[in-house]
Amino acid sequence: MQCGNTVILLEILRLGGDLCRIELDLFGIFLNLDFDETFPVGAHFGVGAVAAALAFAEERGVSGAEFGVRGHVDAYDQNTGKLVWRFWTTEPNSWGGNTYLNGGASIWGNPSYDPELHMLYFATGNAYPWPSPCAFFGVVPVGCPGNGREGTNLYSTSIVAIDSRTGEHKWHFQFAHHDLWDFDGPQPTLLLTVKGIPAIEHTSKTGYMFILNRRTGESLFPYQEVSVPTEPAWESPWATQPVSSIESLTEHSEELPIPAGIVAAPMWAPYQPTAMVFQPWAGGGMEWPPAAYSPRTHFIYSHANYQPANLGVTEANSISFSAIPGEVDHGVYGAVDTRTGKVAWKIPITGTTPDSGIGVAGDLVFFGESTGLFHAADARTGAILWTFDASKVPNAGGATASPAIYVVNGKEYVVYGFGGEPGNSLFLGDAVIAFALPDKE
Repeated sequence: MQCGNTVILLEILRLGGDLCRIELDLFGIFLNLDFDETFPVGAHFGVGAVAAALAFAEERGVSGAEFGVRGHVDAYDQNTGKLVWRFWTTEPNSWGGNTYLNGGASIWGNPSYDPELHMLYFATGNAYPWPSPCAFFGVVPVGCPGNGREGTNLYSTSIVAIDSRTGEHKWHFQFAHHDLWDFDGPQPTLLLTVKGIPAIEHTSKTGYMFILNRRTGESLFPYQEVSVPTEPAWESPWATQPVSSIESLTEHSEELPIPAGIVAAPMWAPYQPTAMVFQPWAGGGMEWPPAAYSPRTHFIYSHANYQPANLGVTEANSISFSAIPGEVDHGVYGAVDTRTGKVAWKIPITGTTPDSGIGVAGDLVFFGESTGLFHAADARTGAILWTFDASKVPNAGGATASPAIYVVNGKEYVVYGFGGEPGNSLFLGDAVIAFALPDKE
């Protein structure tokens, strides 16, 4: 059936039974909803009612840490549009000189909200400038040494909790002190309950997962402030960095065998004049694609990138990049058990980095690949049960969005936007495709 510019197709597939596919080409509509564990579970996929992750439509953050903004979160009155409060994400006392005034720490991931605690949670971006604390890739120098944003640079690269009514700071947890590596927190924070404790989870580009008590900001799993390299001193590197005891999906070093002529940087190493390979670096670790949590399995589902960079930085702000012979970006999708802090399973992604958000419903996990493949996997084992190939659909692109799961008139759907990402997908498109089990006869 052809309906103007909207194409509707029905196809019978197999997923332990019949699965109807409804294909809608809606010119790039992007759907991205979050679901809270407290909503009732339905049949088939076990889908909960749509939890409007829209708890605070009147609150806004800013991006642009790379351009020297001073990050902040604003609250506006929905009726009048007037500013109610502003929370600055650069705290003056933890920055050298007046560098906090253009210190970055932007917010470009969706916030989380707890209506009972009246708390708004978000993760912040990198400190500015980087990779040199003296200049952003040689542009807009601020002067070193002595004015190179010395200090931990709060609240950059942090999980922050504020009072949603007043904007008052409640607590923070910094996952990278004095960030030199673009270790943003682009992945949205995730609310869950761990052993009866209201918790919040976040994994940043560092690749380390932290699960905190969302009332207090205290970690529910042990972590260590480990000693790290502190030379060259002109970069003002911080002497310790937090390393979680939760098993990581991310590789934290260059893979073996290391090519001849390549020097692998230790995790948290400051830059040197001679190039070293950093893994993870600015591409993560974890990037923007949202994670998901299932109260049925107690697993957090996410991705991890292997995307190393070979670079050197001098005190004169000269920055050099070199190729890594034979290196091909890749990564994994995987699950971490919140009861043990151990990785439950991993699915390797080769030839490109994993670039899809994850949706979980009942005993299925949904995610995609930039090649256009869209998978349903067993939530407990990671075994892939079904795959849809969007590359065979006209106008579809890579599977680099996030699945949304919803119910209409008692019928459950999984919908995905196949648009692709420039530079990470072989093809781009604008198709939105919804999947559902057939009606019972």
